[in-house]
Amino acid sequence: MSANLHAKEVLAALPTLRSQLRSSSELQPLRSDGTTSTKKRLDAILDEIRRKHPFPHEIKLRVREEQVDALLNRIMTVPADDLEALARSLSSDELDALLLAFDSQLSNAEFDRVWEIAKMRSTPNLHRRALHLFEKIFPNLDLLALLADQAELLTVAGPEAAESLGFPREDDLANFAVFSAGSRRFLESISKQAQQEIRSGHRKKLQDFIKYYHLNPSSPLVHDFFALYFMNCETELLIRDMDICIALLRILPDPVVAALTTRILDETELPEDNKLDLYTVIEDECLFNSERDLMSQLTSASQSQIMHWSIRRRLAEHASEQSLKYQFLDSNLDVCQGIADLDHEILALEFRNFVLISDRHDPLHLSYYQKKYFDEMYWKVDRPLELAHPHKRVPKSSEVVEEFEPAPLVDVDLEGAELESARRFYDYVCSKRQSFNDLPKGILKDY
Repeated sequence: MSANLHAKEVLAALPTLRSQLRSSSELQPLRSDGTTSTKKRLDAILDEIRRKHPFPHEIKLRVREEQVDALLNRIMTVPADDLEALARSLSSDELDALLLAFDSQLSNAEFDRVWEIAKMRSTPNLHRRALHLFEKIFPNLDLLALLADQAELLTVAGPEAAESLGFPREDDLANFAVFSAGSRRFLESISKQAQQEIRSGHRKKLQDFIKYYHLNPSSPLVHDFFALYFMNCETELLIRDMDICIALLRILPDPVVAALTTRILDETELPEDNKLDLYTVIEDECLFNSERDLMSQLTSASQSQIMHWSIRRRLAEHASEQSLKYQFLDSNLDVCQGIADLDHEILALEFRNFVLISDRHDPLHLSYYQKKYFDEMYWKVDRPLELAHPHKRVPKSSEVVEEFEPAPLVDVDLEGAELESARRFYDYVCSKRQSFNDLPKGILKDY
């Protein structure tokens, strides 16, 4: 028993040891005369290890397309009676080429022979190599079918025979992965197992899970697994691997990110710190990434939720030292349609029929512009500061609050006794009754 445990420990440590050995090219000569014979012997040993036991990402890099073609030519020209002998004679490199053939355009005859040879060489090692390659070329259904077939062949003889083959090891996906029902079921089986292991404490985080099962975190398979995991896991697990979820939002295809975004927006139990991290990335990708078109793939409710969160966040940054102004504006931000920094100090908020201009350094004043008048004045002033502080005398909100149609430019004064009138004016111009021009929303995008 102790010998078996020791063997497992050594096997588990191999990737780390190999990573360290790979830096051997930096070793200094070990002999006093400066020769490198010892280093060369070490390099030769390492090359043999790399050839026989490649890292997952090395298989496709090492095997060139011409090697696959050459192997296919041998397979198709050998007589049927000699096929098994050929199968038994294949080297490690040729087995990698055999697996890569499943990523080629094979004829029916080629496919049948490649499949037959793979079955003849069914071993735990070939199964694991096929799984590692499957990560790279996911979702290759032919290779997935081979994995299902090999798993069945390796386990059909019963637990004792399987144990004698060393298959499946504790860290093999074959212990729980469903290979035989398509890529979706395959991913679902891994996602379910990951949730179970992390929930029970066997693994602390997703990173521990993929490391234990020798999965490549940058592979297409793992990216799709992560997406499915976060779509279905409970809030606690989402929070635990927030860093991975955030990274996925930046790299996954738009339809997947749209679905994951909707799930996050519907989450009601996220702590504020986590919500800030997630929403900031969603805001960046949905509103500010010109290379993506995520907003159009979201529901109108999700679009509104992102927009209003962004408006509140940017207003909070602008008015971080102006609590009265923030509270005043916040009362009607649900009908705000857009926000824009005209420069580092001046902020514009767009509503249905008007624009409010705020100066970061003036906590008690806002400038109200009817949209048409704002569009006219924006191109006339030398700098945005003049929009917040017009040179001419401007009526205050207390002077126009009773009028059916306010002036095109109004000073919204929040100081002292003027505050109550400013609130009544703000509520009025935000109400549905007020419709004194028909400019479309979104004009701030032009500035």
